[in-house]
Amino acid sequence: MGLICVFVGCIFLFNPSHTLIDILPDIFGVIFIMYGISKAADLDNHLSEAMRRLKYAFWVALGKFVCLCIIGVFDSTMIITLSLAFGVLECVFLIPALTEMFGGLEFIAMRHSEGYRPPENDIKTLTVLFIIIRAAGAFVPDMAAMLSETAGGSVTSDGV
Repeated sequence: MGLICVFVGCIFLFNPSHTLIDILPDIFGVIFIMYGISKAADLDNHLSEAMRRLKYAFWVALGKFVCLCIIGVFDSTMIITLSLAFGVLECVFLIPALTEMFGGLEFIAMRHSEGYRPPENDIKTLTVLFIIIRAAGAFVPDMAAMLSETAGGSVTSDGV
């Protein structure tokens, strides 16, 4: 049951988003992952550390979800700024949490199966790359549009 919740949570986390608009909000993914590893967190230090770091990522995801709910209040420049801020915060809190989680899952898999040899950190590397690309992809297109719109020197509100 726990690994199914982790898998569902990863689906929620690894969907692409555009600015603050996220079809499957990250907060539900963090909740699913926290529930999935909560029972196994006592078995391994990596998983307990991942649980602790996911609690911080929960607050970041909650803030992003609140901003998504009130997105009509912000102008386009503020939306780009918030998407950059949440992208950086997701990288800061999600990358260490997921790295610890995958390390704990590798340890548990090694302990319970003979002859198991974990991959050479391939899943950790792909996860880190995906989170960074996902964070950059949320704001870079709008940032490029804003820069090309204001390249003539005239800056206006709601230029994008």
